[in-house]
Amino acid sequence: MLLWLWSLFDGKYRKLHLSEKLFILLLLLCNFCPALPLDQSVSQSIVDALIERSLGEEPKTSERQRVSIWQLFNQCSHSYLQAADRTLNARGSRENHCFSDFYVRVSPKGAIALEHKLTKRFICFNRRRRITIRREASDDKCYFREHMTTQGFTELESAWQPGLFLGFNRKGRFQDPRAFYRKRKCFRYMKIERSLDDIPLDSCDTPTNPFAAVPTGLLPDQETLLEAARENVFDKIKATVD
Repeated sequence: MLLWLWSLFDGKYRKLHLSEKLFILLLLLCNFCPALPLDQSVSQSIVDALIERSLGEEPKTSERQRVSIWQLFNQCSHSYLQAADRTLNARGSRENHCFSDFYVRVSPKGAIALEHKLTKRFICFNRRRRITIRREASDDKCYFREHMTTQGFTELESAWQPGLFLGFNRKGRFQDPRAFYRKRKCFRYMKIERSLDDIPLDSCDTPTNPFAAVPTGLLPDQETLLEAARENVFDKIKATVD
């Protein structure tokens, strides 16, 4: 008992908030109280989950294996959406996964948040309707609703303000949302979707320069990307029917 009390304020438990420490202490007391029996394995699993969250570790569940990964090919810049530190642009390459991969986090309301693979930051709008990068998807400014066009392109509308879409210009820079109807293709993306269990997880320890210019001769073929997106949609429909 005394060992547990000491460990709450030292070792791996010291990063927990005071409220979490008090909750763990309550669980511990329940184990010794006949009137409030609690299975020890249950209490231990709760404690482990709190520790993992405080350390910023991924929960040890199978849910992590069902997370989707997106790469978004912008139709104006003819390059992929990418991020580095606090910078976001649409000049990335498909091969540089560390900078052009985004985890898709789905909210209970069905909106999606895009978490950058390397920096673990989220794409968000700010109050001035400009793009920014945040550590947490704390409100609707960091969530989007996906719209699929008849041509197979993806458009990302803000869950915070309907009619506010995410776009980039020919140089890969942020496109003013007010130009949505005049420059519609700058707000459209060819989506390449994968899941974590489909690919190996690379460490991204020594990533290449994410802002290097993409050689014109290596630009992806539009028809090939369109066909890949259509096959992706058809596979999902087939899986639903089966």
